[in-house]
Parts: sequence; structure tokens; C-alpha cells
Amino acid sequence: MRRLYLAGPMRGIPEYNFPAFFEAERQLRQLGFVVENPARVDAEAGMQWQGQDGSFRSLAQQGFNIAETMAMDLAIIARRCDGVCVLPGWELSTGARAEVALAQAIGLPVVALGRDGDGAPRVYEIEVVTRMEAVRTIAQVGWAA
Repeated sequence: MRRLYLAGPMRGIPEYNFPAFFEAERQLRQLGFVVENPARVDAEAGMQWQGQDGSFRSLAQQGFNIAETMAMDLAIIARRCDGVCVLPGWELSTGARAEVALAQAIGLPVVALGRDGDGAPRVYEIEVVTRMEAVRTIAQVGWAA
């Protein structure tokens, strides 16, 4: 696994969470990965993120088209990446969940950035459980939903 796509929450987070994306990109590059960072792509395309509240309103004011952006991001994952690296909170992001679902559908690993016992950054594979799998598991063990 050499080229990773960064997936994480953006909308609803101050500055669209770009600082976290840039920091994860830096750490992954130090570990030798090639990183596809959607925050960098958006920033280089002229999106204003600094000081923004992370809302749909501020995206609309900039003329940002989320449908076109998601289509481009999903194509990057499908055509160029060896895996998807998730940032904290990705589970609450509809966009990041779509990116992870695509990775799963085409057989790419989903990984996260963490720390080893010495505190050094490392990448580890995570198991993603879909809602349907969780519901099936709950039904199998008899838990109430």
C-alpha cells in the first residue's frame, strides 16, 4: 500500500477540518506514503477555509459544488489509491462514509493513523462494520436495537 486517500469530516467543523487533514498528510508522507488529500485539492482550487465556520452557507457563498467534488474524490479513490486513511470522526461524516464504502466495495484497505508504543506515528488497518452488519450482529445475539 503506497498511495492513500484521506477521508474525514469537513462540513460542520471550523475551517472544514483542513488543519487536521494537513497534519495527517504531513505524518503520512514522513512514513513514506503518497497522499491524496482532498483538503489540499480544495485549497489549491481556491477554496477559502481559514476562518470559515465549516457550514454549507460558506461553501455556497464560494460557489463550491459538493456533488462535483464528491464525484472527483470518489474517482481518485477508485483510480489512483491503494487504500483510504480515515481521520477521527469519519464515522459521523456522510462524505467520508461514502469514501470508505467505495474502498470496501472495490477491495481497498481502510486504515487509520495512530501511534506505536514509543509514540511514533504508524498506520494500522481497521475493520469497518457497516450499519447492516451491526444490525445483523445485534439480531444474532439477541440485543435490543
